[in-house]
Amino acid sequence: MTREASLVAIARTFVDELKGLLNTTDDYERDKVDYPDAHVQINARSEAWDALLVASGKERGSLGKLHLPTGGRRYRPSIEDVLEMLIDEGVLDPKPGTRNRLAASREKFQRRQLRAAIRRDPLAAVLELRDAGYEIREPDQVAAPVVPIGSAKGRRSERGKKR
Repeated sequence: MTREASLVAIARTFVDELKGLLNTTDDYERDKVDYPDAHVQINARSEAWDALLVASGKERGSLGKLHLPTGGRRYRPSIEDVLEMLIDEGVLDPKPGTRNRLAASREKFQRRQLRAAIRRDPLAAVLELRDAGYEIREPDQVAAPVVPIGSAKGRRSERGKKR
């Protein structure tokens, strides 16, 4: 099992709570074959799109049947992006401090995504860090941390406890 396969990953999300307000559906479904993992569907009608879909051999459909890509697994918009857009557009009236909380939450999400991207392509991270002047040692040259046996047991038992 690879390190990435052993980590927790989101398999599927749907943001439908605002569907009536936004008239869109923002979906994320990992490892889809027929359409992009991260996508948005706009529940709208368009004669031009309907004609294009019919001409392509699709059943009579609408714009809402299309899965428009939104950046893939790592670079998709976050719910914080959507909420901030609604604030910027004047649709939502935020409470004081909302923008700061959204920014902090977005930062956490983006850092988690960046770490996942680095795990997927560590060489790109190494090259970028070297270009920035960092000295990078190959993994076989890095000493493993020494953890006393007694303290390892203590840490394991505390994993499930809230801090």
